[in-house]
Amino acid sequence: DFRAISELFDPDIYEALDAGKVDVALGFLTARDELKQSHPDIAFLPEPFTVMNYGFGTPASERGQAICEEFNAYFRQLKESGAYDALSEKWNSEDRTGDVMDEYQYTGEKGPLKIVTVGTWEPMTFYSGSTVTGMFVELAYGFCAQAGYTPQIEVADFAAEVTGLGSGDYDLMADTITIKEGREDNICISDQLLSSEDNLAVKVEPQVRVVPKATVFAENLKRSLYRNFIQEDRYQMLLSGLGVTIALSLVAGLCGT
Repeated sequence: DFRAISELFDPDIYEALDAGKVDVALGFLTARDELKQSHPDIAFLPEPFTVMNYGFGTPASERGQAICEEFNAYFRQLKESGAYDALSEKWNSEDRTGDVMDEYQYTGEKGPLKIVTVGTWEPMTFYSGSTVTGMFVELAYGFCAQAGYTPQIEVADFAAEVTGLGSGDYDLMADTITIKEGREDNICISDQLLSSEDNLAVKVEPQVRVVPKATVFAENLKRSLYRNFIQEDRYQMLLSGLGVTIALSLVAGLCGT
């Protein structure tokens, strides 16, 4: 049986997998090229394990539920107008020429909105210089501009994001929270922003090849002959020794006679 399957899409899960703390991790297949460099002994299974749906999160408090409803109304408006598809295309295009957020004006009549994001998932939430940017960040900023909030953004790792959201330290988590039952008590989750096929990542054990002893002997002999007679020119020493041996044999033969 598997000891654990991790859902946290963070480099830490691959460290845990590499160290043997977990047997399997769920991750995005797009991370495989990066893993080839950082963790060459980790590989993704080719077939998708599951399809995950994600949304933004807010606290389960009365204020959090109200913010979630406001965000859903804003998001549905973007979907209906086609603005959300345009936003997604801008940040996910291959040439990435649109990695600049639009400028927004904030009236701020509803006060500050404390936003948290992970800041390590390009192009959704990442640093450009010293500024946090990305599709999720722009989505949160656009919501603040329309709903009357002033955004106050903070960067934290995924575990701190979820913990802070549950405790009410943050008003909006501009990051992916899996939409599933059982989270309503602590977190309100918005409408589905995106979905993805997730693959299992496993640690690949090195293969052990059994070689016959005769093959090993032949390979060693071959390397020894090459090293002594070609690479290091030791045949000259052997020839010199052979001359001394022949001379000693002749003298010994004469003495014996």
